[in-house]
Amino acid sequence: APLWMLLESTYTPTPLYVNTPHPASEAYRIGLRAYGKEDWKNASNYFRQAATDVARSDPEAADLLYYIAESDRMEGDLGDAVNGYSSVIRLSPDFAPAYLGRARALLASNPEDTSGPVDDLGMAVRIDPFYVEAYLELAALQIETGDVESALSMLDVHEEILSAAPQAALYRAQALMAEGEYELALESARKAKQLDMTLLPAYRIEGEALQKLGNVKGSLKPLETFLNYEKEDALAWALASNPNVVTIPGTTRLANLTSNLAAADIALTAEETASLNALAAKVAGDRYDERGMTLVNA
Repeated sequence: APLWMLLESTYTPTPLYVNTPHPASEAYRIGLRAYGKEDWKNASNYFRQAATDVARSDPEAADLLYYIAESDRMEGDLGDAVNGYSSVIRLSPDFAPAYLGRARALLASNPEDTSGPVDDLGMAVRIDPFYVEAYLELAALQIETGDVESALSMLDVHEEILSAAPQAALYRAQALMAEGEYELALESARKAKQLDMTLLPAYRIEGEALQKLGNVKGSLKPLETFLNYEKEDALAWALASNPNVVTIPGTTRLANLTSNLAAADIALTAEETASLNALAAKVAGDRYDERGMTLVNA
């Protein structure tokens, strides 16, 4: 069963950024319901019908064009999505979600070209300084491209805005791990779990941070939770492998390399080894998601 089904309370998705009533169009209301159910194909069809229905009264309905573009993006029609977001921006240059959407579509279509997405995300937060999703997307992009210091700086500057966002704590933990700040990374990973107990990457980071700090036994529980529900993660497999395997994630910092090599000095008990081997038997696959693997295989 999915992890969220075992919890008393689960994370509530971010609500729609904009929901402009179009009373003349039943198709719009049906489209919103389909969108909320992640039925992207039907959402796109109904939003397109709604755009036709309201064309006479509101020919520049930016929100309708935006939801069509969003549905296209989620369906994988990235070219149409980029064109759709661009149309929204031409009609309504201050419509922040269109910049976020276009950034996501551009990254999905070409992960190596980040200049356009960075500009779009910057514009989104300039238009709406409280746009949490845009800040989170920018932080994720900065971490992915190795600009960890900028990610941490942005997360610090906007901490008040992002304090209730589980992903903000998760990204902070990822960035701190890259910086070798394992105690702080552990703290942030645990905060992410408190905010959203279904956020599986937080369990992996917690386990990895505990191992870096020499607490192998303490790392078993979060790693087990992660591996029980996310079975295709090669790094987690390596962390949960036998003690003769030393994980050395890519790093450009001597301090991080030294810390990684120090893992070879950790001695495991027979009980710990048995627990790790049982976890390792559950995992196989790539370290990254589909988008991340496009960068690795480029």
